[in-house]
Amino acid sequence: SFEKLAEKIRQKPLRNDITFKEMRKFMQHYGYSCRNGNKESHHIFFKDGCRPINIPAHDEGTNIKPAYIKMAIKTMEEDGNEWRKKI
Repeated sequence: SFEKLAEKIRQKPLRNDITFKEMRKFMQHYGYSCRNGNKESHHIFFKDGCRPINIPAHDEGTNIKPAYIKMAIKTMEEDGNEWRKKI
């Protein structure tokens, strides 16, 4: 369920077993769309009024490095997304 995924992403310290597929589901839940960047392995999440978030991943099953998860969360918070409350 989405609630379990959100809890997994919220955990501290950040986990290193969150897949790109999970991260995409999380971001899309909060209104972000995803497209491929200049390189096939880079994906850009975007939302009107928010800064784009670049996350590298070769395929759906690729584990996202904690640094990218932290960056995505920080950017979402700075752009005013209430992601921690919206479950």
